[in-house]
Amino acid sequence: MGNSIVNQRFFDTFVKNLIIFCFFGVSLQSYYSYEYNLPILSIFFVISLFAISIFFFKKENIFKVSNLAFMMFQITLLSIFWLFLGIAFSGEMQDINTKRMLFLAIFFILIFIADKSFNYVSVRKLCFWFLILHILPFYLQFFSFYLFNYHIDFLSFYNGESQRVFDGEFKLLSSYEHIRPSGLFVEPGTYATFVAPIVALFGRWSILSKKELIVYSLGLISMFLSFSLYGIIFGLIVILFNSSLNIKHKVLFSLGAIASTSSYLYWRFYLKGQGLDQDLSGFQIRSDGLNSLYQTIFSDVHTLIFGDSVLRTENSEFYSIGNDVGLYLYLIQYFGLFFIAFLTILFLKHYFFKFDSYSKIAIIIVFLSKQSIFAPFFILTLFAIFIRDNNKKNVS
Repeated sequence: MGNSIVNQRFFDTFVKNLIIFCFFGVSLQSYYSYEYNLPILSIFFVISLFAISIFFFKKENIFKVSNLAFMMFQITLLSIFWLFLGIAFSGEMQDINTKRMLFLAIFFILIFIADKSFNYVSVRKLCFWFLILHILPFYLQFFSFYLFNYHIDFLSFYNGESQRVFDGEFKLLSSYEHIRPSGLFVEPGTYATFVAPIVALFGRWSILSKKELIVYSLGLISMFLSFSLYGIIFGLIVILFNSSLNIKHKVLFSLGAIASTSSYLYWRFYLKGQGLDQDLSGFQIRSDGLNSLYQTIFSDVHTLIFGDSVLRTENSEFYSIGNDVGLYLYLIQYFGLFFIAFLTILFLKHYFFKFDSYSKIAIIIVFLSKQSIFAPFFILTLFAIFIRDNNKKNVS
């Protein structure tokens, strides 16, 4: 009897740790295979989570889903219906991107996976280990460069693509080379996109252990050390809307963050755009993207209502910029202003105001970020934000 209990506990711990590692693995979107045009590593961990959901959880609960999962199933079905309705009215069925259509179908599998996994694993523990596994490479890259003048590229060995961590001729303190660490991602903006929502969510537990507080603080500081505009904005959002901090600390932390990044931001978004670098500044690129978005949306009534259709082979100028202007605007572009406004009102009325402040911060960050609905991690992120930390035991 005693050995049976010990074995069960060991098995439960093993499955929980496996789910946590797979959650981290799904986020490795930058490990992209250009041969197959797919994020192979991310998909491998999705398949692993699916296998866990099928073989490790009790069979009698396999088809039972939470209200959250049911809601997400409904939204996915409604979105697919809307996309096909728009394509039918446009009469351009031949332009459908079959790979994207297939991935939308995979949404149902991702929702199923997330529902089973997050009802078993503690979200608090998942966020803790997710942040550790991502901030360790980030700080290793940061300190190896500034202490030993050695650049660690975590990506080039995999697909030959070098990480974009060096930006023009900017010098730190006018003499030192400057690096914008990106950890396990191709660029610092992508690092902020995947890590910032989890940092925001981890602040939910106001009483953190010493280890958790260190991880949370290092995760938040990494947003600013990435010198990504997204990272800086997301870091400030986390600080300003963190209900655990008083006004004095919010002001002090925000001023310190702005002061430490101001020289780089001034160079990048003003001096670089004034001709010190011939490339367009990130601000100018996003400004052009917003202008293109406006022209596309209001080009005709069909586009205003149904959008440019995310299932079609995109030809618009906005697509070359993609979701660099933010996921929410990207959705408006490809699903239509009417449909996204409808979903937004529905979400605000029935869900958003019921969340705690940390979930609200995290979901705002997700839709302001460069997150993609075609990244498998998108659905898992939403579940981590929305679900309560029940930690139910459903393993056989």
